[in-house]
Amino acid sequence: MQAGRDVTTNLTINNGPSGSNAGRVHAVTTSVEAMPIGEKFWRVKVNNGTQGPITNLAVDVYSVDDEGNRTQDVCVPAKQRMPLDQLMREILGPAMLGGLGAITDHAALSGFPIPAQSLAAVNMFGGLPINAMLAAAKPKLQAEIAAHMAENFPEVIPAGESGEVAYWVEADVQVQADIQFDDEEGTRWSRPFGQPPRRVE
Repeated sequence: MQAGRDVTTNLTINNGPSGSNAGRVHAVTTSVEAMPIGEKFWRVKVNNGTQGPITNLAVDVYSVDDEGNRTQDVCVPAKQRMPLDQLMREILGPAMLGGLGAITDHAALSGFPIPAQSLAAVNMFGGLPINAMLAAAKPKLQAEIAAHMAENFPEVIPAGESGEVAYWVEADVQVQADIQFDDEEGTRWSRPFGQPPRRVE
């Protein structure tokens, strides 16, 4: 299964593997989504939809060609390739033309929605020119965006929660992710991209 640049691929497959806790591990899913900031940014998210934690999570993120064959193109966390200031310029740039509405709309579209408390921090400077507002609000916005720019996935994801990392690839390719994790009973599972979970013996 491929994820194009306009497609989010959620890997939720309903046929259950054999073994203890088999049915529930299907709720551990991976999604891959192209991010509209530049041409080579992808968001990879692992969601734990089970009723218990998953531990010892290992995520292998890699690039593939149009046929799904793995390539040797560089695929690394975006934080290693785009400094936070540059990312801020990508997201906040539209404000120069469209004001605060453009900031929030573009940030949400880019995969970095700005929480209501951050908007309140921006709005309190509403009487200032737009450049002054950006300067005043930048520390808060920067903190919110940085929170989404993790360099690694957490090893533990509690029930009902998720972990995500933004990735950068060097070529016009697709991105996939394979995962391994332990369920709450200590059973090890592997889930290759686009396939059902498999118990690791």
